[in-house]
Order: sequence, then C-alpha cells, then structure tokens
Amino acid sequence: MGGLYRRIPVTLPTASDGYVPSPCAKPRFRISLVEMATPQLEHLFYEGCYERILTSTAHTQRGSVDPFVVGALAFTGRLDEAEITGRLLISDHDRPALDAVAARFFLCAGACHAGMLERAMRWARQNMPVLRAEDPRARFFAFQGFGIVRYFEGRMARSRRLALRALSAAIEAGFPYGRLLALDLRGHALVQTGQILSGLRLLEQAERLALDLGFVANAQTIRVSEQIYKARFRVQSVEEASSRLQELASSPIVSFFARRNAFLELAWQHALYGRAGAAERALEEAARIALPDQDRRGRVRGMLARAICLLLSQGRIAALPYLENARRLADPDPSLLVETSFVEAAIFQEGRAGLLGELDSLAKTSGIERALLARRLAAGSPSPASVPGEDRFGELLLHLSSWAPEVRVTHLVNEKLLGLVPWSLGLEPGTRIYLGPRSVLTEHHGEVSTHKPPSGPSLRVLHELATGPKTNE
Repeated sequence: MGGLYRRIPVTLPTASDGYVPSPCAKPRFRISLVEMATPQLEHLFYEGCYERILTSTAHTQRGSVDPFVVGALAFTGRLDEAEITGRLLISDHDRPALDAVAARFFLCAGACHAGMLERAMRWARQNMPVLRAEDPRARFFAFQGFGIVRYFEGRMARSRRLALRALSAAIEAGFPYGRLLALDLRGHALVQTGQILSGLRLLEQAERLALDLGFVANAQTIRVSEQIYKARFRVQSVEEASSRLQELASSPIVSFFARRNAFLELAWQHALYGRAGAAERALEEAARIALPDQDRRGRVRGMLARAICLLLSQGRIAALPYLENARRLADPDPSLLVETSFVEAAIFQEGRAGLLGELDSLAKTSGIERALLARRLAAGSPSPASVPGEDRFGELLLHLSSWAPEVRVTHLVNEKLLGLVPWSLGLEPGTRIYLGPRSVLTEHHGEVSTHKPPSGPSLRVLHELATGPKTNE
C-alpha cells in the first residue's frame, strides 16, 4: 500500500472563495506533498495497532511528532498528549500541509469519542479551508471530520451526507482507509435512524474491506459495533450476541473506545437477561478502561448502565441518582440526551415535567429512532397498529403495557429477558418464585433463572406458600 502523501499540488481556498481560513492557515498558497518519512507508522495506524505506534516512538523525539502518533494518542484516549503533540506538528510549517490536516482530523475524532463536542468542532473547523482542496485525501479528512462531529451531535441526516462526500473523496483519491472510515460512519448513522439492517450491511462492508486490506484490529473494532447493535436491537439470538461481544470486548487489539462500549453493552444485556453478577463484572471491566476525567461519553454511558443494573437488582431508590447524574452530565449533548431520555422513559418510566417536550425536540433535530420510541412510551401511546420498526427491543417495550401480566411474562421468558420479569409486573427486586404453566422462575435481586416445573406434591406446597406463611402442618 502506498504512503499517505503523494506529489499533488493543492490549492487552499481563501475567504473570497466563501470560506474563512483557520488561524493556522495562510491566506492562499500552493504546496507540494512529499513522500511520507514514516511509512511504518502509517501502516501500523491503518492496521489499528495504536499501542505499537506509541511504544515504537516513545524514545524518539522526531518520530513522536507525527500525525499517526497524534492519531494513536487520540484513539487510545490520551487526549491531552495528543493535543500537545498535534499543536507542535501543526505549528511546524516546514512539514507537509497534509500532516496538519490529518492531525486535526484525528484530534477531532478523539474529542468526539470522549464527548468533547465543542473541542471537536474547533478542530474540524480548522480543516474547513481544505473542503475545496485539489487533493481528494485532504478533502476526505475535512468532510469526515465534520461528519463525525454531526454524528455525535445527533444530527444524523447531516452526518450521512457528509460521510457520502468523504466516501466520494476517498474513492477519488484511491484511499482505502478513507473508504473504510466513511462506510463505517454511514453505517452507524443509518442504524441510529432506525435503518438497522441497512446500517449493519454497510458496517459489514467496512469490516470486509478492513480484512481485505489486512487491517485486522480495525476489522475487529468494527465487528464490536456490529455485535453491540445486534444485541441492543435483538437482531441476533441472545446467546450468540452475548458470547461474541464478550470475546471481542476481551480482545487486546480492539480499540480503547470500542472495548469500553462493548463492556457497557454487556452490562446492559446481562442485567436484562437476569444475570446481576455478570452485569456487575462487566461494569468493573468498563471502569478499568474509561478515563477518569475526560471521557464524558464513557461516564454518561457508565452511569446509565449502572442505573439499569441497580434498578433491576436493588430497586428504584438505589438507581435514580445514577440516572439523574447521567442526565445532568449528558446536557447539552443531543446524542447522549437521547440515550438518557430513552432509559428514563422506557425503563424507569418517569413522568418528569418537560420530558415530552424534550423528546419532541430531540426526535425532530436528531432523527434518532429511539428518541421517537421514547416519545411514544412517555406519552403512553404505543400505537400497536403502526408499522413495526427494526428495533425489536423497543417494539417489545411499546407493547408490554397493553398485554395482560401472564402474557408479559410469557413474552419476556421467550425472549430470555428474565431480568425484566419483576419490573414488568411492577415489583421491586426481591427473592421470589414465579409459577408458570410450563416453567418456574426463581428471582434473587437481579439473578433470575428458569427451571422445569416441579412434581405434583412440590407444586401443591408452592401454591400453598403463595398465599402467605404456613406452618409445617
């Protein structure tokens, strides 16, 4: 695979072209991009081997100031170091101009994943002058940066359009890594807007491209996203989705942010399946990965996962503070507010004043499908006759309230969502036995399991105990 830089003249637009140059850019100039001096770092970066890059450059002063070192630092959550290194690189006007363009993109993407949207937008805007550059690789970095910011802002329609422009630039440039990132971004945006199967197909295309190029770590990271969505929206069987997600979450070659998200999703799923202990262990693994101060998205999602686990194992009083903290920290990030509002309306079933208005606004501005689902749940209007969506878990929650208790339990058992059985009956977590026509459920504070029906005498004893305490006689 060729180097990142080729000898292509690039003209950057000025304010007279309709764009305001960034403070780091000169008003108008032409540059000649030279062959990259560190092709090894380039290849390692495209492979997703970020830790190897940092290890190999740790003792070299010149090698540590490199766009791919900036990217490796940003994509492993070391944002302060990434920004310091990036500023040194950008201020060096003897370097090829595309070094600075790429570094700004990497800093933008890292800030987005950490939930620092204002900082991310500042880096994206500094690349605005190259949106009309002659070099399509420079245009790719600029369009992809804005597309990522719009995605994390929750503006999915804009994100899709920008990702398409980035894809076009990457194809024009013959830049397969750029194609990979643009396909990945479009796939995520489609999933968020309810086009789950179409989005998953794009993510699978991106994964296959990564494998064809030999970028195994990047392929694994994309596969994490696929498995998270398959588990979250119940596209795959419970056992298969959880097993694959656990395997990927434990892989050392998967990126920092992907592993964090995988463990948080596992905590959700274990809690829903009635495995409180496994959920707690997944939360502990996620906490070891998340940054203590800067990782805002990780903190919000960690609080939401903790709130779900506590709600289903200890009850509402223990869980509410985590939901409230997550809501405060998520504001004003629209995509995070959609996640917190969905949990609030769909799982906690809170009737907070102003919630419907917030969900109306989020649904209109973001187009995220779960904002619409949360709006319907908060309004108490499941509309069973409406066209069903591709979010099977969301659709199940919409219909639960219209079913009789016995039907609710039967559906949840069939879906293996045993952790939701007490919740669906309006019960606080406790220690109980549930007698059904075909099975018996046992519950102990979030640990819920199903068993075969007991024999006749044992069944009669259980029925007697169901009416209250009894003597031995």
